[in-house]
Amino acid sequence: MVVEGWRTGTHSYALVNQAQLREMGGRSDISLTHRDLPNPSEPDGTNTARPDERAVSTPAHVLGDIADVAYRIAAPFDLTASVHARRTVVFLTTEHHYMPDVLMADGKPFAEAYWSSDAHLVTPSNWSRDGLIASGADPDRVTVVPLGVDAEVFHPLDDADRLALRREMGIPDETFVYLQVGAMTGNKGIQDILQAFAIVTQFVPSAHLILKGNDALYSSRDRI
Repeated sequence: MVVEGWRTGTHSYALVNQAQLREMGGRSDISLTHRDLPNPSEPDGTNTARPDERAVSTPAHVLGDIADVAYRIAAPFDLTASVHARRTVVFLTTEHHYMPDVLMADGKPFAEAYWSSDAHLVTPSNWSRDGLIASGADPDRVTVVPLGVDAEVFHPLDDADRLALRREMGIPDETFVYLQVGAMTGNKGIQDILQAFAIVTQFVPSAHLILKGNDALYSSRDRI
């Protein structure tokens, strides 16, 4: 398998790709290589993976080698057949329950790009799958593969580290804290969170809300 995508940066697709490379790279039944695609949204390529991770150490694809499958995970969405593999699978999402033309490579309408391609689509939820089908995809060519969580990477802090972090941020030990992590784009519901938190503070005045955005990509402060 050759994966075509991003391994650096803070875009969600880069983070998903890192996680999937870690998992697939540990399997003995998959021979894995990677083709780094240009990241138009974050040209500085912020490194969000540790140097020792499989995501970084996955061998580069050798030009001329033909893999069984190309797995493409990048945007804008390119459904054309990879010249580096016999079959092409494309990871994509429909966060608005349909596929806008602006998210497609060359601005080509999704249905047109889809039906001129034999690519199989992978998406992480039934919601997203329904959006692809509503946009013109064949249900038999869309597979839902939920995004998992590696508990060795993502886990709660121990009590001492948690307390130290709170004190570093000036948050009292006993305060209840809400944390939102993600882009401040409209589809993330930040406006709903702010309205809901305003109600919470009427009953729990000491409550805190932390919004962790992504200024490298989305100018989170401006969007608030």
